[in-house]
Amino acid sequence: MVAKKVSKKLKKIINGNGKKKNEKKKNGQPDESKTAENEEPLEDIVRETEEERMKVEIKEAKTRDSISKHLQKVTKELDAIGKKEVDVTGIERMRVEISKLKEEITDVEKFREDITKKRYFGLFSIIIFLLLLIIPMPGLSMLGQRAIAIFVFIIILWVSEVVPLPVTAFLPGILLYFFGIYSTPTESFKTYAHPAVFFIIGSLLLAQGLTQSGIAKRLAIKILTYSRNNANLLLLLFVTVSAFLAMFISDHTVAAMLIPVAILIVSMMELKGPFRIALVLAVAFGASIGGLATPSGGARNAVTLGFLQELAGVELSYFTWMKAAAPLTLIMIPIIWIILRITFPPPKDFTIEKVLTELKKTVKPMSARQWKALGVFAFTILLFITSSSLIDLGTIAIFGSILMFLAGVIDWEEAERSIPWGIMFIYGAAITMGISLKDTGAAEWLARGALHILPSESPLLIMLSIIIVAAIATEFLSGGASAAILIPISLNIALISNIDPVLIALVTAIPTAFAFLTVYGTPPNTMAYSTGYFKQKDLLKAGLMVEILILLALYTLVKTYWITIGIWTGTF
Repeated sequence: MVAKKVSKKLKKIINGNGKKKNEKKKNGQPDESKTAENEEPLEDIVRETEEERMKVEIKEAKTRDSISKHLQKVTKELDAIGKKEVDVTGIERMRVEISKLKEEITDVEKFREDITKKRYFGLFSIIIFLLLLIIPMPGLSMLGQRAIAIFVFIIILWVSEVVPLPVTAFLPGILLYFFGIYSTPTESFKTYAHPAVFFIIGSLLLAQGLTQSGIAKRLAIKILTYSRNNANLLLLLFVTVSAFLAMFISDHTVAAMLIPVAILIVSMMELKGPFRIALVLAVAFGASIGGLATPSGGARNAVTLGFLQELAGVELSYFTWMKAAAPLTLIMIPIIWIILRITFPPPKDFTIEKVLTELKKTVKPMSARQWKALGVFAFTILLFITSSSLIDLGTIAIFGSILMFLAGVIDWEEAERSIPWGIMFIYGAAITMGISLKDTGAAEWLARGALHILPSESPLLIMLSIIIVAAIATEFLSGGASAAILIPISLNIALISNIDPVLIALVTAIPTAFAFLTVYGTPPNTMAYSTGYFKQKDLLKAGLMVEILILLALYTLVKTYWITIGIWTGTF
């Protein structure tokens, strides 16, 4: 802008000087273009130019100052934002720390509550024990009274878990000797090595061979891949596979194997509706009904065989149990499937191709180890079915587990870590206490007391009462604990009432698998509940109907099919 003004001024001056020169030439006057008068305009120009330049510089300075101030302001704002971010980060960190602290405090409080509860239960069990020792029990010997006191004391400790269950399991042998029920420690502890205990150990090792080799999971996934895009077929396969595996593997092992598969399907399909509940309950319910089908389906079944042998002098074979109980499993598979699909229907846009593709990738060709595991297992089951006594079952189970080791299917270190070895002490203790009740006359005394509670001594009423009591007990106690408590008493009721002990043993043991109403009734229920897919009320929706129908199915089998196959004659 300044340059333009200077240029205009110069042009004006030059033009003006040119006119003056021409006029002076015409008039004959000399050229005075370089005089002082003519130099004034240049000074004015320089002065004006300088003023303009200064104005521009001042303006630019003001602009720079403004920009600088603006930059300073922006910098301050950015610094403030940075500080706020740091503060926010710090606050979030503090929140996380506080949350962790709260969780730790909650854990500590729960631990304290557990300790307090255990102390109360421990004190309660001791008080009950002492009361049972001193309260008069007409018609019962002193040794019988002591046996009942020990029995109730141990049951309370087992239910409350004041101390670890395997530790509690050693107490019966000690107390039975200390209180004079048995004269020597050898006599007191001898049934800890009962054939039923070795059958349980052998069955656990055989199941370990199936799980360690991967053959069980491989077969399960392979079968599930046949569901294609049919949600109802997938649900049916979950129930069926769970039930079949639970016939030979413990129910909690089956649940631990298949519930993750159900979770994978739910997550990959992003299922949010009720059908995800159906999938995990299919595993839990299937494992429960499968476990009742064979003696190897649960430790409670083996304990029942032990009680039958020791208390009633009856040997029940593997095949006879399977022949009596397996049809109930087969009946309940479609019933559970129908109830679950109605209660928790699948989505209309159900498609599982992507999931099946992923599952198929995990199924590799059968390895030599898996073929060995399958062969040894099939051979052992064949021996089970053809055996006729519990001693044979225990021997066969141990023999089969040894074959698993010799074939390289089982790794001892892994088996040592995976198998709950304390269980053999628990069931050894249960059998020991049951035998002590029989030896002292306490079991008969309790049985007569139970009969007096009933409105009549009708054998049919007795049988129905035992079924209902066993089904209710297993909702709050483990199946093994329910069997340990009820079978010694129910067998003595059978002997007093002239009812077939095999019939009473089966209708006591089988309902201890009917845990369909509570999330803590059986490990599979607890595992399914831990997924967070459902609440207790959801379990009741399906479980109550399953419970009613399985009780009706059992009663129908007892009154019809069991008579046909010779479990009992049909007359009392």
